[in-house]
Amino acid sequence: MTQAVEDQNQTPASGNRQKDNALQWRDSRNAAQGVMEADKWTPESGLQHSDSEEQNDEDEQESASCPTARQVGGLAKRSHHGAPDGGWGWVVLVATMLVLALTLAFPSCVGIFYTDLQTEFNASNTETSWVPAIMTAVLHAGGPLCSMLVERFGCRVTVMVGGLLSGLGMAVSALARTITDIYVTSGITGLGFCLSFQPSVTIMGHYFERRRVFANALSSTGTALGLSTLPLIANILLSWFGWRGSFLILGGVLLNCCVCGAVMRPLGPASGPNKPKHSQVLDKPNNIPLQQERKGLTGHVKTVLCDFLAFLHRHLAFDLLVSNARYRAFAVGVTWMMLGCVVPLVYLVPYATHNNMGIGRAAFLMSIMGLVNVAVRPVAALVLGLPRFRGSSSFVYVFACAVILNGLSNCICGVSASFKVLLLYVVVFGLSMSVAGSLLFTVLMDTVEMSRFPSALGLLCMLESGTLLIGPPLAGMLVDSTGQYTYVFYACSVCVSSAGFFLMVSFYFLDCKREAEKKKKNKKSMKTPSDLYQKPVITLANDDRPMSAMISSSWLRSCAHSLRSVDGFKNSKTWKSCSTSLIQWCRSLHVDSPPHKPSLTSSYVHGTSSFSLLPLTVGQALDSAVQRWPDREAVAFLQDGIRKTFAQFQQDVDKVAAGLLALGLERGERLGVWGPNTYEWILFQYATAKAGIILVSLNPAYQAKEVEFTLKKVQCKAVVCPTQFKTQKFCEMLREICPEIETTPVGAIKSSRVPDLRMVIVTDSRQPGMLHVEDVIQAGESRHHKELMDLQSKMSFDDPINIQFTSGTTGSPKGATLSHHNIINNAYFLGLRMGYATRPQVRVCVPVPLYHCFGSVLAGVSMAVHGTTLVFPSTGYDSRANLEAIQNEKCNIVYGTPTMFTDMLSQQEIHKYDLSSAEAGIMAGAPCPSEIIRKLKTNMNIKEMTVAYGTTENSPVTFLGFPQDSEELKINTVGCIMHHTEAKVVDPATGELVPLGASGELMIRGNCVMHGYWEDPEKTREVIAEDRWYRTGDTASLNSLGYCHIEGRLKDMIIRGGENIYPAEIEQYLFTHPKVQEVQVVGVKDERLGEQVCACIRVKEGQTSSAEEIKAFCKGQISHFKIPQYVSFVDSYPLTASGKIKKNDLKVAMEKKLGL
Repeated sequence: MTQAVEDQNQTPASGNRQKDNALQWRDSRNAAQGVMEADKWTPESGLQHSDSEEQNDEDEQESASCPTARQVGGLAKRSHHGAPDGGWGWVVLVATMLVLALTLAFPSCVGIFYTDLQTEFNASNTETSWVPAIMTAVLHAGGPLCSMLVERFGCRVTVMVGGLLSGLGMAVSALARTITDIYVTSGITGLGFCLSFQPSVTIMGHYFERRRVFANALSSTGTALGLSTLPLIANILLSWFGWRGSFLILGGVLLNCCVCGAVMRPLGPASGPNKPKHSQVLDKPNNIPLQQERKGLTGHVKTVLCDFLAFLHRHLAFDLLVSNARYRAFAVGVTWMMLGCVVPLVYLVPYATHNNMGIGRAAFLMSIMGLVNVAVRPVAALVLGLPRFRGSSSFVYVFACAVILNGLSNCICGVSASFKVLLLYVVVFGLSMSVAGSLLFTVLMDTVEMSRFPSALGLLCMLESGTLLIGPPLAGMLVDSTGQYTYVFYACSVCVSSAGFFLMVSFYFLDCKREAEKKKKNKKSMKTPSDLYQKPVITLANDDRPMSAMISSSWLRSCAHSLRSVDGFKNSKTWKSCSTSLIQWCRSLHVDSPPHKPSLTSSYVHGTSSFSLLPLTVGQALDSAVQRWPDREAVAFLQDGIRKTFAQFQQDVDKVAAGLLALGLERGERLGVWGPNTYEWILFQYATAKAGIILVSLNPAYQAKEVEFTLKKVQCKAVVCPTQFKTQKFCEMLREICPEIETTPVGAIKSSRVPDLRMVIVTDSRQPGMLHVEDVIQAGESRHHKELMDLQSKMSFDDPINIQFTSGTTGSPKGATLSHHNIINNAYFLGLRMGYATRPQVRVCVPVPLYHCFGSVLAGVSMAVHGTTLVFPSTGYDSRANLEAIQNEKCNIVYGTPTMFTDMLSQQEIHKYDLSSAEAGIMAGAPCPSEIIRKLKTNMNIKEMTVAYGTTENSPVTFLGFPQDSEELKINTVGCIMHHTEAKVVDPATGELVPLGASGELMIRGNCVMHGYWEDPEKTREVIAEDRWYRTGDTASLNSLGYCHIEGRLKDMIIRGGENIYPAEIEQYLFTHPKVQEVQVVGVKDERLGEQVCACIRVKEGQTSSAEEIKAFCKGQISHFKIPQYVSFVDSYPLTASGKIKKNDLKVAMEKKLGL
């Protein structure tokens, strides 16, 4: 624990002592928590990112907390002394020069040994080029580790350890027996370089402040010194001792880094009493005070975990990539530059020798390049260190120009490989590299605060390591494939110069933005004192950002606020939940982007995300959408000719919602919508949500008996329906159920069969005893609109909003009750997965019915959450109308079931439609045949088709593919686990997890799971356990990427002679038969085996087939026990009201037909 806490615990502190301790706690906390420096929080302003745009405030820079002496040397904190800018600093500067000469420049001399290594190990250019690539990549990638060691042991010790490690690695290389051994030892050497190089630059930056530019430029001459001497030394050693002896001697040379580290003594004396040894071990780096140690193992674990969070923030400066735009741009530009920056240094000697130049002259060229660096860098240091340049923001532009020139200079090598031409090249290359190298650390130090410099440099080096690693091998592949070295230099020219242009443009844009904000800040400072004391008002801004960006900002604000009170967090009651989440994270899968690395080891997956759940009601989501996109088209019902913008749609919604309140409907009561896809359906969906009324989705195929059951089940107060649609006479069936409609006052029905029903609202024509939609709109008065506004603040996102009736394949339909939270977040994360926020526009063709979750949530609610435009081709399903809608409305997203897409693909004139706008789609509702995926890509231009899986009880989607998934994943799986959702596959008999990849029952848990079945606790308990796991009843398996393969319904599984057979697998294969239109596989009775496989096939129009043909098609392609014993050709299948196939009825019918 810190001294401040110890003092408080041991002795009664006086007022002054308490004040000193408080100040020490505040200062040390600000020094350690980078987010407190990078993100200044005020209640009035929210989170203000402290880019370099805000670093021009000199007072803030001067008051920034000094880094601890532990960071810069290993001792105590310097609190009253500035950087010496001289004295022992000059010794440190010389030592840093030598370290840079022995580390950064060392990989360039490896090219001298290329020919010998290729001969010794029979290696290609590509294989040999991995040696300097690994060395350089590890040098940069070890940044975070280096930062940790510096903070724990100081710069001096870390540099010395690095020198020992690099010398050891190089010496061991001399004993290598394969090229792979060289790779390993190169990695060890590179790690040693990292531990020597980064602390040297860090401590030198603390020794110099006013002369920092000069010191950085002068120290960078060390790299030039290494470039000018190491190639010549290596060539001499190679000629005398061979490559093995040379490696051994060079390993000894690298031990000089230990000597350099020894002179890097800490800054100033220690201040304050020494801490006990145990306190130093447990104390947070940067002197963050810990709370008093808790007793027991649990308290210690909690403390360590909390400190671990701060530890990650400190050493992996990822927050700078978010909060500091200048650092972000600099990191991207430099990382890209490094892809081609070091390649010419590695390949110049091989290029020269390949063109018949002696290796001595080639090594001399490298030395000339180094001499140019040695000559230019001190001059650059003197010029850039003049007082007139101090504090200048133009360094980055000089750096960018030097990078551009450096890249373009590589084109010189393409002219000729003669000594004169290459001499010109090394001079220009060395000149530009000198200027860029002189300014690299200066620009970085100007971009971030010095207290964050070690972690910023570590992260930058780690990012660079990737491009540095692949650069030389890519060049080697280019040489091996073409035999031309000139292509390598041309590629480097393009790569490096483009990085320079990127840096110049990016920083120019950021500077313009900073100036604009500065002017705005100056204007704001002109406000009167009364203005400054106004309370902040929270409003929904008219913001064009996608909701994901708004949520990310909110999340960052929360993180910044939380990190301030990390000690309080450890005492909070939520710690148990937090620690559980941290442990669970080890078994989680981040699903903001497609997972590429197998990470699951069991049949359990938890989809984690950096995007938070939305705490919104549907009404709030609509209001937010209207504020952001008032004039954007929200819905288009093509058959009815209705188009509404978001603003117009909101007006209609508010009028209907107020009207429903005026008619006496109250919050929590139920209203049923019964009909096809019309404007009134989605209008009442949102109106009921705003009024707090629960929407009941009624299948338009319901007959009188089914409607009566559902209305009574949920005690519906009102029903909305058209008069008639096709053969469905809605009003006539309601009169049959409730003959009192025509004899009781309008809006006050009293029915004996449906006692709760009070009113029927007709959407088209006026009917006796029934209200019209226009009556609802006219009923709302100003007081009802005020009541509606007041109601919004009283509603909770956990309130039920929708009752969706299941299909009833296992008995009477059950009412799955969903909340605002369920469907808002399901729609939100579906849009994120589909990339809606990154598309210029999202116009969705919606042929799926609105009474189903597919239509009402994935389409209807996504409209408000993501600002999408919904295009409804027709009132009823019409495949030709779908194609016309895609063409005429330029829809780029298409929703549908496999049957719908099959029908569209079957249109003979499909080639006449312009479907070029179609980019992506979602397919759900049934297994996806592979042939459909392929045809959608070729015939309808839908290259990003995704497959979704879910159930009504899960709001509905739990698995969804990524648009960029491979065809194999789209065909064989139903996608990846959704955000903030858990899934597991268990043995149905025992409830235990099955091994990864094995089949079992799929179970789901998360924010998507319904509240339960309406007033049916017994049925709810059958599917939702006490721990909130929902039993899907589907057989499935998980792969190591978190993707799910659905094999069928658990009750549909066929057990043939002890073999478990999943019908979906056979159906998938039979669908590839050219004559098969649709197929269903069921199990039928068999006396000997228990069950046999029966395939029920519907052939394509005009086609005929036979059982023998189908069986022959299967033979040798699927297991013999999966080949159907019986093949029956049918014209149709028994269906539920929602169009799902009743496999149990089909099974009974087949057994009867076969006489079993």
